[in-house]
Amino acid sequence: IQMMMLTLILSEDPIQEEEQLEEVYKSIPLLSTECINWENVSVPDRLTYRIQEWNKLNAGIDIQTGATPNWTSIEALHQLEAIQKYKEYHAPLPQMLEYARQLEKEIKEGIVIQTDQIRIINPTFLVPKPSNKWRKILDCRQVNAVAKLIKFKIEGSEFIKQILEKQDFATTLDLEEAFHHIKVSSDLLPYFGFAFQRRLYTYSGLPFGYKNSPYHFNKVLSIAIRAIRQRWNIKISNYIDDMVLLHPDKNYLKHATQEVIAYLQNLGFKIQLKKCRLFPSRIFNYLGWVWNAENLEVKMTPQRRRMMKKEIKS
Repeated sequence: IQMMMLTLILSEDPIQEEEQLEEVYKSIPLLSTECINWENVSVPDRLTYRIQEWNKLNAGIDIQTGATPNWTSIEALHQLEAIQKYKEYHAPLPQMLEYARQLEKEIKEGIVIQTDQIRIINPTFLVPKPSNKWRKILDCRQVNAVAKLIKFKIEGSEFIKQILEKQDFATTLDLEEAFHHIKVSSDLLPYFGFAFQRRLYTYSGLPFGYKNSPYHFNKVLSIAIRAIRQRWNIKISNYIDDMVLLHPDKNYLKHATQEVIAYLQNLGFKIQLKKCRLFPSRIFNYLGWVWNAENLEVKMTPQRRRMMKKEIKS
């Protein structure tokens, strides 16, 4: 087997032809999945809604339990609780309106719930995104300070170097609202609280600011990844909510990718199709790099290159 010996290149060669093929391919309907009515199912309940499928993978208990606390000590937790003061988000009117809009969406999707059973009121605010939009943030530094970090292995770029072979084709998938799929246990629920306009809320699906959210999510997704490896003869790797699928047969990978999407959806995961690359290609973007299985090279994406230049200048 000829494993990948990668050459680092900093050029910005475009892959416009592959992007045009991708746009054409995305116009083709995906394989139909099992008829599931998700209309009244919150994001944190999507996996438990499909508990029978998870039971087949011997993971039903993990799904139903959700994320549980892992405190450094009860004393440290009680000390943090004792110094809590009410604080809520305040900003200029445009940001307040945007915050209210995003909060309303989270409530509608069941990611956030209103409750008075709050023990920690975390700071919350908006931060600007590169796309001139805003991202709603829950600042979990207080909770993180009294939570033990759960370490786990993650498959990053180095793992892709090990499994990518010459002439492999690739497709990439992206999961939507990844951490929010993992429900927060009743013991942890009071510690993701925040306040807005004299009301208290908490996250019922894991927030992005909690330091153990990646572990809890990856623990669940890795169960699905193992099942995919057993069921389909493909190489697959994930970095949190990003996935890459590899196979030397273009047509096989094309059909397998659609079947994998249907399988993940059947387990309850939301797929962010606009960020997926469904047309198999030997040149593909993944984790901020452009991978080339034709000549076994990898180069920076233009975005990553611009960010590095900006950091160097600053």
